[in-house]
Amino acid sequence: MNLATGALVFSGFFFIVLGVASKIMGCSLLSPFVQSTLGYFVGANTCILLALIIDKFDKR
Repeated sequence: MNLATGALVFSGFFFIVLGVASKIMGCSLLSPFVQSTLGYFVGANTCILLALIIDKFDKR
């Protein structure tokens, strides 16, 4: 796993945690960037899927 893959996985899990916290608190923690709770999970899935794709096609 290289730095890009690790950063994307970390960002994905960070989005998941923020999405759950936003759902529990009832307000968006990243309101200028993400409008709904579903947006957090879309961002998390995008980051994690990009990390998997980068890791699969990484030439070492």
